[in-house]
Amino acid sequence: MKKVLLALVASGFLMASAALAQDATPKTVIHVITVKWKSDASEAHISKALQAVAALPSKFSGIKNVWTKPIK
Repeated sequence: MKKVLLALVASGFLMASAALAQDATPKTVIHVITVKWKSDASEAHISKALQAVAALPSKFSGIKNVWTKPIK
């Protein structure tokens, strides 16, 4: 009897945690992109590309933020 009761309690916890996990579905997505510049890319080209990326949120309503950070 104790094993049956313990199994029922455990299954109740599993169902409750599954229901909570469905509510915790993220509302946004974060994309991480790594870029390696070609060896012949000039500082002007790199700067122009980064400025274009920074302008994306003003052009597309679905993009909320853009972060650029060099990898050391």
